[in-house]
Amino acid sequence: MGHSNTEIDVASLRTPELTWERVRSQVDHVIWPDGKRIVLLAEGRLLNLSCSTVPTFVLSITATTQALALIELYNAPEGRYKQDVYLLPKKMGIECI
Repeated sequence: MGHSNTEIDVASLRTPELTWERVRSQVDHVIWPDGKRIVLLAEGRLLNLSCSTVPTFVLSITATTQALALIELYNAPEGRYKQDVYLLPKKMGIECI
């Protein structure tokens, strides 16, 4: 698995000499002629995005909450927030079910 789609040169693994074996969804074995193999997850893409079992609406809620928190921090009067951990204001109460 890689951090970005270009961190692992997957294109160089797609040669006639190498065999790709699909083990299951998002899991491949890339096998060399001498039998050595690697396990490649999500075809080298971002694993947390490709193989996540978290529903996309939960990811959307998380991103939305983070964006709303940043908007709150940006628009808050100077001095309202010190360097600390705060609960989000009730008006931003987004809950996952």
